[in-house]
Amino acid sequence: MFLILFSVLLLAANIYCLYKKKYLYLFIPCMLFLPEYYGLELSEKLPIITVTRIMFVIFYIYAFINRKRNLSVKEVNIKALPKEYLLFAGYFFFRIVANLYYITTYGQAAKTILSVIFEQFFFLIAVYMLDPAQKEINTLLKVLVWSATVLFFLGVLESFTFVRPFDQLYTVSRDMLNIYYVRLGLLRSTTTMAIPNRFGNMCV
Repeated sequence: MFLILFSVLLLAANIYCLYKKKYLYLFIPCMLFLPEYYGLELSEKLPIITVTRIMFVIFYIYAFINRKRNLSVKEVNIKALPKEYLLFAGYFFFRIVANLYYITTYGQAAKTILSVIFEQFFFLIAVYMLDPAQKEINTLLKVLVWSATVLFFLGVLESFTFVRPFDQLYTVSRDMLNIYYVRLGLLRSTTTMAIPNRFGNMCV
C-alpha cells in the first residue's frame, strides 16, 4: 500500500513540477534521498533502472527545453576557463582512466564509468544550461533542508517503533545494500539511506 501511494504521489509531483517549471526542486532531493533498490530490474547482468535514473533522463530533457545557456564546444577557451572547471575536468579524467584500467577484470568498472558520465558529468552540464539564479539556489537549499528534516523525524520514529516504511520501496529481486540492526534496545535508523552511517551523515 505504501509503495503504491508513494509512487502515485511521486508521479503527481513530477507532473506538477514539470508543468510549473520547478523540476529542479523535486529532482535534487530525489537524487539524494531515493533508495537505489526502488526501480525496475530487467536483467541481473544490466544495471537496475532505478526511479532516480529515470528522473535523471527527465531532468536532462527538462534542462534542454528550459535552458538559459547553450553549450557550444567551439566557444570554449581552455586558457580562459576558471580553475574550478579544470579541477572538474581532472576529476572526470582520472575517475574514467582509473576504471578503464580494471574494465577487463571487474564488471563494476564499466558500470562506474557509465555512472560517472550519466549521473555526474551530464548532471553538471544540465545545471550549467539551466543556470539557476541565486534566488532559485536559495529555494533549492530550503527544499533540501526541509526534505532532510522530514527524513530526520521519520528516522526517529523508525528507531523507536521499529517500523521501516521505506523497505516497501524494495522493488528489485537482487540483493541490495539495506542494513539494519538493533543497539541498546533501539533500531539504528536508515530510512532511505541503506545503512545507518549514511543516515547519520545526512542528519549532520
